[in-house]
Amino acid sequence: MDRKSNVITTGIAGFDSIINGGIPAKSQLLLAGGPGTGKTSLSLQVLYNAANNKMPCAFITLDESAESVLRNFKSTFPSLKDIDVLIQKNMLIIDGQDSAAKISANTESETNYSLGNLVSDVEAIIKTIDAEFAVVDSLSFLKLMVGTGILYSKIVCSLVSNLRRLGVTSILTTDIPYYSREKIKFPQEILLFDGLIELYHLNGEGKEELAMEVIKLRGQNHDRKLYSYEITDSGIRFK
Repeated sequence: MDRKSNVITTGIAGFDSIINGGIPAKSQLLLAGGPGTGKTSLSLQVLYNAANNKMPCAFITLDESAESVLRNFKSTFPSLKDIDVLIQKNMLIIDGQDSAAKISANTESETNYSLGNLVSDVEAIIKTIDAEFAVVDSLSFLKLMVGTGILYSKIVCSLVSNLRRLGVTSILTTDIPYYSREKIKFPQEILLFDGLIELYHLNGEGKEELAMEVIKLRGQNHDRKLYSYEITDSGIRFK
């Protein structure tokens, strides 16, 4: 973290320059993209780099086990070898599947768990190592479990409000229904967040390309261009 400018540098090649130095501290960002655009990989790599810079971080997974998240990270980024050390040193925690299981087991008469206990469970994971940076992956799981109605809106609002109250910087991920930028529909929860970053699949010149666009980043100047990126063994790199 750059204490003078009060931003958290991501350490991802090319990304920090796009967002004018880093992610504003204590902001709540929504990272949206289609399947395969690297939402989980990007957000966990940001935490990995922050943890290596002595910032305690929490990755809260709702749609897969902690073991699966860790295994996929190692498979995607084999050159980033010390993630186990960060976990052992309590600089990084990956947890949350217990909460997901409880939501999955809900009946219509048990929806109070979804709103109250999920928020407290996320807080408990963060407080386990006094994390300063957290990722919740993904809001799409909540949509699948409770739908897109008022209950979902209340859960997301409660999550974001509590993360803000805790004073942590956070990234929450969500799927978008389209791969292409032309057909994009902004998620309704955008108004709750300080920033929105969209990841796309773009087709051009006979090949598919991954690209990112920063739609908004409250309190921070940022580049509004489309930037292509690639997922390499040593991490995501912006071109």
